[in-house]
Amino acid sequence: MFSIVLLLPQILGWGRNVFMGYLNRETETRETQTESGWLRLGDLGGTDPDGFLLVHGRSEEGDLVALRSGEVILPSKVRRGAARW
Repeated sequence: MFSIVLLLPQILGWGRNVFMGYLNRETETRETQTESGWLRLGDLGGTDPDGFLLVHGRSEEGDLVALRSGEVILPSKVRRGAARW
């Protein structure tokens, strides 16, 4: 069984298949896990109006901008959209 939760904008996962890559790697596990035990998958996303998961990209260093309103935007997504113009 595999579970996913959104801690906007991060996508978190939990399940045996997720944690198998961290077997006997306590340091890496602690760095990647949240306090509640969910694993940060390294993906950013949200949901559409029907509640389906949308993956926007990877959570690379410096790829998030938090606005004063609390909204988080992805500069890489803005760049991709601007490139289409």
